Amino acid sequence: MTGAGADPAEIFVDETIERLDEMDAVLLAIESASSGHQSAGHQSSGHQSSGHGRADAEAIDTLFRHAHTIKGGAAMLGMPRIEAVTHGIEDVLALARDGGAMPAGLETLLLRATATVRQQVTGEVAEADAEAEVEAVVAELADRQSWIQAAGEQRQDSQPAVARPEQRPRQSRPLRVSAEKIDSLLNLVGEVVQDRRALAHALGDLAA
Repeated sequence: MTGAGADPAEIFVDETIERLDEMDAVLLAIESASSGHQSAGHQSSGHQSSGHGRADAEAIDTLFRHAHTIKGGAAMLGMPRIEAVTHGIEDVLALARDGGAMPAGLETLLLRATATVRQQVTGEVAEADAEAEVEAVVAELADRQSWIQAAGEQRQDSQPAVARPEQRPRQSRPLRVSAEKIDSLLNLVGEVVQDRRALAHALGDLAA
C-alpha cells in the first residue's frame, strides 16, 4: 500500500522487504561466484585464489545504496535497531568499495545482517531475542570492519618503497677573471684611496 494517506510505517516495511530481497539476491550471487572461483582455483595447478570476493563495483554500490536507504527510513521512523545494523552494513561496504573487492566471507556476514533486519521489520522474533541478535550482528560487523582496515594498512606497509634518485653534491667551479679586469679593479681601488687621502688633507686644512 503506497497510495496517498498510506501509513508511513507500512510503506517502509514494504519497501524495506523489497530492498532486502534485492540485497540477498546480490549476496547469494557473490557467494555462488566465490565458491565457484575457489573450486576452480583448487583444481588448477599452480594458481591460487587472491582471497578477495568477486563482487564488482556495481554490486557493492547496489548493496550500499539499499542499506543507506533503509537506514535513513529507520532513522526517520525511530527504529534504532534497524538503523544500527544497516549502519554497520554501510561501514563494511564502504571499505569493500574503497578496496575494490568484497573481502572473502563478508557476504555470509551480510546475509546474516539482512536476515536480522528482516526479522526486525516483520516482527518475526521475540523482543529479547531481537535485542540480543542485533547486538551480536552489530558487534561482528564492527569486528570485520576493524579487520578489513588492518588488512588494508598491512598491504600498504608491505609495498616496496620507491627508490629516490641519488642526489650528488654540487661541485664548486673555480671563478676565472681575466687579467685586464683585475688590473682595472686595482686601479679603481688606488683612485679611491687617493681620493680619501685628498679629502682627509682638505678637512685638516679647514680645521686649522
